[in-house]
Amino acid sequence: MASTRRGKIFRIVFTIFVLIIISVVAKSVYIKQMQIRELSKQSSLLDKQISNLNNKITKMKRDIKIAKADPHVIEHKANDDLMMVNKNESIIIFNDKANNGR
Repeated sequence: MASTRRGKIFRIVFTIFVLIIISVVAKSVYIKQMQIRELSKQSSLLDKQISNLNNKITKMKRDIKIAKADPHVIEHKANDDLMMVNKNESIIIFNDKANNGR
C-alpha cells in the first residue's frame, strides 16, 4: 500500500511538473510569436520607407541629370525656390490674406 501511495504521489508531482514545463514553454512560444509579429510590422514600415526613399533618389537623380543638361533649369530653380534674381530683375512680394488668417 505504501508503494502504491508513493506511486500516486509521484505521478501527481510528475504531472504537475510536466504541466508547469508545458506552460513555461507555451508562454515562451507566445512571447516569441508576438515579437515576430512586431518585427514583421516594423519590417513592413521600413520597406515602405525604403521604397519612398528610393523613389526620391530616382527623382533627384533625374532632376540632376536634367539640370546638368540645361543650365536654365538651375536658374529657374534658384528664382522659384530661393527667390534669387539677376542684376536686372526685381522681386515683388504680395501679402496673401488667406495665409495670414485675416
